[in-house]
Amino acid sequence: MPFTGSAGIIAVGLLFGVSVSVGAQSPFLFATQPPSIAERVTMSADAGYNARAFEPVAGERLEPRATLVTMLSPLFSVHGQLAGASTLDRRTRLSDQVEFMVTPVRSGAIAVGSSLGFRHEYSGADVGLARVVAARTTSRSGLAADVLLEHAFAPGRDAVDVITTVGATRALTQRVWLGVEAVGSDLEGLIDSAEAEGGATVLIGPTVAVGVSDRWRLLLGGGPVVRATTNKALNQVGPSLGVPNGQAGYVLRVSLRRVW
Repeated sequence: MPFTGSAGIIAVGLLFGVSVSVGAQSPFLFATQPPSIAERVTMSADAGYNARAFEPVAGERLEPRATLVTMLSPLFSVHGQLAGASTLDRRTRLSDQVEFMVTPVRSGAIAVGSSLGFRHEYSGADVGLARVVAARTTSRSGLAADVLLEHAFAPGRDAVDVITTVGATRALTQRVWLGVEAVGSDLEGLIDSAEAEGGATVLIGPTVAVGVSDRWRLLLGGGPVVRATTNKALNQVGPSLGVPNGQAGYVLRVSLRRVW
């Protein structure tokens, strides 16, 4: 599989010690946040194990992932990701992604931003990305939401896919946070039986974040993957899109994050 631009950015980041992810000290596994001004460089190393999952949340089976985020200024940041996993046809592939984010609103605990980017999927499709994110994070609680618009440059796909992620978390102690996150994909399938990629899919589950030190954080989480609807598209696109014929699945992930 050819690497796209994000793989080059990640390689440069690793070579020069510059990193690229969404707030390495963020208490969320799946919800995207604008990076904190105090966390200019972030690196995340993830390991996941998934079954009948869905992109962009996860691939299939064992999935190592490296995520890097660097702030170019309080306004601009670059987010990159490189991962490896299988698809449902049992082929192991790489996926890479890059996003360029602008955060025009920072007011106290609130940050609002947007990004444009590109991803090469495990399925082999190239996908254009546009994202809007909002977060409110204090020393005791966090709320985050992002809406991702995707356009796949591949036949048989929806013109635009919408992936919505929300998360809420609260500090149990100074270093331990407990929260819940939910990711919804192809939610238009709830009302449109002609949705091209198999219907609405939802991941929901808990996230635990442990502050190992001021610069290191360990996160664990995941949950069940539920196919809320199904349609004939499941039999038409099949494993080429990783659509597992309406079966439920799960995502498990652990992430170790370091901030500079």
